Amino acid sequence: MIAKVLFVLAISVALISGCGSDTSGENAVEAVDNTVDEQAAVNNEVVPEAEVSRIEASVTLESTNGAYTAADPIDWSVVGTQQVEVSSFDDTAFYINIANFETTENLRTVELEPGQAVLKLVVKQPEGEKPMAGVCDLTKVDVEFSGTLSIKITGGTTVSLSQSAMTAGELLIESVTADHVTGSFSVEERWTIASGVFQAEFI
Repeated sequence: MIAKVLFVLAISVALISGCGSDTSGENAVEAVDNTVDEQAAVNNEVVPEAEVSRIEASVTLESTNGAYTAADPIDWSVVGTQQVEVSSFDDTAFYINIANFETTENLRTVELEPGQAVLKLVVKQPEGEKPMAGVCDLTKVDVEFSGTLSIKITGGTTVSLSQSAMTAGELLIESVTADHVTGSFSVEERWTIASGVFQAEFI
């Protein structure tokens, strides 16, 4: 009888020790809650866009093309407005326009004064894609990651560089952000040699 009583008391003590406090359970629940809150904070955190270093744009251009040399002397020692624009009617193209003057107007349609010029790059890209970093071959026509280069001068004249007369032509898009496209280009054609770096702003 005494042994039976002692056995019952032992079981009771064990039950009381195991269930008398739920501190460990509360701690576990609190730890889970904290983990969930921390993960939610990470998911809701706004990650700032990586800063892109500002660059000093430049253009070097020499041409013996008759239309170009007939225009008023064009000075490329200072680069002004630079714009990039996705085509509104062709989702496989975007435009990079670089001027030797400052303006708030669209460089594709702006009226030029004597001595002013706009270097125009038309870039072909995969259908439906936004401008992306990469290399474009300016010696090819109408294929993905190709492009053309021309120079808009006064009098409504545009001097177009011929792919068939090019010995080299490359456009490097180094980076694309929500605001800018940064890159460089280099072209050697029978009548015109041009190169430069740019950081064009989306319009």
